[in-house]
Amino acid sequence: MLEHRRFVELLPQVYVHPEADFGPRSLTSIQWIHAARLALPSDAVLSHQTRFVELGLEIGALLPLHFTVGRDLHLAFDTIMLHRTEVLPLHDELGVSIEAAFLGVAATMRLIDVIKVGDWLMHRRHLDLARLRTLVITDDWRPGIATVERALPHLEPRSRSLLESEGRIFLTFAGLPPPASNLDIYEDHEFLGCGDLAMPDLRMVVEIEGRQHALDMRQFHHDIGRYARFRDADWAYVQATARHLSWPKAYVLNVHRVMRDRGYVGPAPIFGRRWDRLFLAPRRHRPGR
Repeated sequence: MLEHRRFVELLPQVYVHPEADFGPRSLTSIQWIHAARLALPSDAVLSHQTRFVELGLEIGALLPLHFTVGRDLHLAFDTIMLHRTEVLPLHDELGVSIEAAFLGVAATMRLIDVIKVGDWLMHRRHLDLARLRTLVITDDWRPGIATVERALPHLEPRSRSLLESEGRIFLTFAGLPPPASNLDIYEDHEFLGCGDLAMPDLRMVVEIEGRQHALDMRQFHHDIGRYARFRDADWAYVQATARHLSWPKAYVLNVHRVMRDRGYVGPAPIFGRRWDRLFLAPRRHRPGR
């Protein structure tokens, strides 16, 4: 026991020194998870979006950390969400399987976030679609099943980042033709560049500018050369940043405007029920069996 004024109780039976490099305000995500494991019973396993932190993906707030236990156990923590289920999904010493964690995420996140997470996991070969589809059938009583079924047709393993996924999803759910993710573009056998979201029929690309494009000088100069090759070959490009994507309808309308300039004659964007479903918060549910 370290019940002393020199230490701060982070979680029940877990203490840290307030002035140490690993004090409460400076804990890394992995240290938070380790602390939670010390505070919880051994049969509580890492789940939901917290399961992805050790893979390098943090989406949304880190806290509360998500764990699942296969019994009717009630523990109250400000920084831990303990989910209860009668049948614990497939798991190992690290936590529930990636497919089970993805199913858990689908019960707590918006559809757009579920698709983004699925893209990220698939691109890095963490998520197995065959196992996920099997889980949807065998565990069809679990919360999140309906959202996973809606997300499955829209998952794209070629998408390299959450922002790229978002840019693609906005266009698709507004009814525009789905762009090709990370397509290598050639002109007369010369490589022009890899387009983030390419529309070959219109000879245009949507380039998603993440933070690394501005901070990494090598990436910055690489982009300048790539855009010059696109221009020289008469390929139009639309640049979109995280700020642009924070206004989804304006982003879609801007891309559609350039598409029309390039000869697109298909339907205009529709911001109806299908679009709205992307952003609906999931309904609260009772713990599964």
